[in-house]
Amino acid sequence: MLPRQSGGKASAESLGGVASPLVRIDGDGELVLGARAEHGIVAFALANETVVLREDCLLGFELAPIAYHSAKLAVGDGESAHVVQLHGTGVVLLELLERLQAVDVTEGHPAFVRRDALVGWTGSIAPRPVSPAEGPSGQRGLLNLVGTGTALLTPR
Repeated sequence: MLPRQSGGKASAESLGGVASPLVRIDGDGELVLGARAEHGIVAFALANETVVLREDCLLGFELAPIAYHSAKLAVGDGESAHVVQLHGTGVVLLELLERLQAVDVTEGHPAFVRRDALVGWTGSIAPRPVSPAEGPSGQRGLLNLVGTGTALLTPR
């Protein structure tokens, strides 16, 4: 089990949660991974970069060259989602039901997204829950992405 960690300290909770914990695998050899039914695997490389991802979408990453930090993201209605910040150089794997889309967010042009559609982001984006009174047509379950960077979304 790979522990969640915050402030450089490991917690007793596993990264990925109880239902799908991430584990550390060491040694020489080949590793074959498969996605759950109806899911696909998306691989991308970080080059001395930082990305923040929802834990429930993270399938794996190269631990030695990539450092991680756990956090919670407020998503509204008193709920939160576990996220992990990855920084460094190496490969990251996501397991998703739908294709991944990248959307640029710029200062002065925030984006409203459904909270379930947000997979992660790069740059200095600050997702904030939107109350029904603030949302278009009183919609619930929206996040306002403010700042500059790229939002990673699925079209749920």
